[in-house]
Amino acid sequence: MLPAIAANDWAVQMFMRETENTKALRHPHVVKLLDYGYSESIFFFTMEYCEGGTVADLMERQGGKLSIDIAVPIISCPVD
Repeated sequence: MLPAIAANDWAVQMFMRETENTKALRHPHVVKLLDYGYSESIFFFTMEYCEGGTVADLMERQGGKLSIDIAVPIISCPVD
């Protein structure tokens, strides 16, 4: 968050609310937000470690594009 925005109490409250909402998300395709905070105009959060790199890394290893067989499971949400 930019310092000018962090000086706005309303913006800080909105950030904290949205972060709390994000912390409540539980899905196999969403990295878990473990904790967050705000101190001396600095925002921070910790997330679970996910091994394997980024989608950009995968795309690079695949020659710049992902096949449908690889891309669909990444973006699809399983139906329970």
